[in-house]
Amino acid sequence: MSRNTAVGVVLAGLAAGTVLTAGAAQADISGPTTEATTLVSLEFPNMVETSDPATAVNDGALDVNVRVASAGGGALHVVPGAEWGHALRFPTPAETLLGQRAILLVNSKPKDGGPGDGLLADADPGDGESGEGAEAASLSPGDQPFSFGADFNLDPLSDVGGLDNGNNVLQRGLSSDPSQYKLQVERGRASCRVLGDQGELVVKSSAEIQPGIWYRLKCSRHDDDLVLRVRTLDGTVDVRNVVAGRVGAVVAPETTPLAIGGKATWDGKAVKGNSDQFNGVLDNVFLRVSE
Repeated sequence: MSRNTAVGVVLAGLAAGTVLTAGAAQADISGPTTEATTLVSLEFPNMVETSDPATAVNDGALDVNVRVASAGGGALHVVPGAEWGHALRFPTPAETLLGQRAILLVNSKPKDGGPGDGLLADADPGDGESGEGAEAASLSPGDQPFSFGADFNLDPLSDVGGLDNGNNVLQRGLSSDPSQYKLQVERGRASCRVLGDQGELVVKSSAEIQPGIWYRLKCSRHDDDLVLRVRTLDGTVDVRNVVAGRVGAVVAPETTPLAIGGKATWDGKAVKGNSDQFNGVLDNVFLRVSE
């Protein structure tokens, strides 16, 4: 697993629909370097088959609870990671069609007994704060620049329809909610959706996802740009796609979980029908919010 990252490079200023592939001049597509706080960075330390939430820990600055939500006997398995360490194996398509669901949920812990978010005791309480202070240290990025993503390796068979019609990598909020950020892989393409109080942006990757290969997926919102980067860990594929438009503040109730590997209801249950259950392995899940 990767450790906390103090600085993130956010891409901005590209025309809507811009595609940048491996070998493109990097200096031409780099946006401003902004200070960022890694709020969520998940690690899976135990090499055992388990659905015990104690096997998933947050190495980021936000004080969170991490647990598994399952249905129909679904479970998560800890397997070797993308590059080192460990990763999470989600239900196979065959298991999904039998009604098995398993996702990982991240919820922020109340701060000082209240309903909001809290930073870890050893984190810098000023890190990533602006405006209302602790609001920046939240699963809700508000109007701040933010990025989220993961490494993934997709099963050969996926998107089998009906009860399993997509592969959600991570999301907070459902499509019917007033706000959402989401990464998914569907029909061989990755996409990112961000919905705020001023509008919605959806960016789709032009990279074709091949099963059995490790990819690194990152979506970034900065100013009016939404940037989706898809690259293989061996560097043979590196594609960025950009759309532009107003999104505004992305804020959800603090009880809304960050769901990894599928859909979750507002109260933290795995969605059974049209679950978008991820079929494959996920690693290096992260959420970063900039000042």
